[in-house]
This record gives sequence, C-alpha cells and structure tokens, in this order.
Amino acid sequence: MPSSSSSSSRSASPETSSAKRKAAQDEGEDKEKRHAEEKGERAAVKSESKADDGKDTTRASNEAGPIDRAKRCPFLLRVFVGPRFHRTEDFQGGNVPSGGLQIYTWLDATLHELTQLIKDVMHDTRPKGTRFTFKIIRRDGGGRNGQPSGREIGSVVSGTEGDDDQKELRNVRFFIGDFLDVAVVHPRPAGRDVRRYRA
Repeated sequence: MPSSSSSSSRSASPETSSAKRKAAQDEGEDKEKRHAEEKGERAAVKSESKADDGKDTTRASNEAGPIDRAKRCPFLLRVFVGPRFHRTEDFQGGNVPSGGLQIYTWLDATLHELTQLIKDVMHDTRPKGTRFTFKIIRRDGGGRNGQPSGREIGSVVSGTEGDDDQKELRNVRFFIGDFLDVAVVHPRPAGRDVRRYRA
C-alpha cells in the first residue's frame, strides 16, 4: 500500500505542474489582452482629441453661427487700397505693396462694414457713389508653383444698397492670413471722365 500511494503521488505531480503552467499561460495571455485593450483605448482617446482639436480650429475659421465679438478676439487684417487692383506679383516673396491699412476685425465682418472702416481712415473715398471692389489675395501657394493668387469677392457702392453689401468674409472663402486688395473708383462727375482714387 505505501508503494502504491507513493506511485500515485508521483503520477499526479506532472498533471499538477501542467495545470499550473496552463494557468500561468492563460494569466499571461489575459494580461497581454488587457494591455492591448488599454493601449487601444488610449490611442482612440488621443485620436479623438486630435480630431476635436482640428474641428475646433475649423469652427474658429469658418463657423457659421453668430460670433460673440465681446468674447472672441479679433484678428489683424491687412488691406491694400488703390485706384486699381495691385499685381499679384506685388505680394510675392514676402513683399507687400506700400501704404496698407491694418484693421482688427472678425470673420463675420461684411464688405459694407469694411468699406465704412476704409472710409473712416481715407477721407477721399467718402463721396457718395464711390465703388469699392474687393479681392482676396492668398500667398500660401494658391497660384501656380506656389505663387500668390487673387480672387474678386464683390463690390460696394457708397450710399447705395447692393447685393454684395452683406457678404461676410467667412462666406467668401476668406481665411485668416489672407490679404484684401481694394480698388476704389470715384463716381463720374457730370461731363467728366471717371475720377479714380489717388493712392
């Protein structure tokens, strides 16, 4: 009987060791699985955070709702005024035309509002009937081979309501960092040729 008991004990030992190894292996797999899941969750959170940041930036540039100007900081808009549009080459290589205006405004600013700001500074542009034609200048590779590009967005006639008066910057694909080029043409006096604004 003792030898039988001893034999039984020896035969059970390998099974116990195998069970322990399997349990340890299962536990290791569970840990790896939990680690992978946690890593995946962290990556998802990080990805969502980046997506949210991008979304917030987009809203800041092109949000469609009302802008609370009391809470939102204005941005600096550079405006170049002349009797005709400047050449796009004038904005090349970090250069800009002389005599530009610096206006702090918001993306919901209308062309009519910008016209009034220009008139406040440049008294010669105040006469009724003066036409202000606006063009966006983009220097970040909008043209061929990274050259500046220009695009007209509308015009405002002083003292006359027009279709473009209430166009907002954000609704004409204007982005912070773009410039505005404004051609100002005075009304035609009776019996005279059109008189243009002198820069």
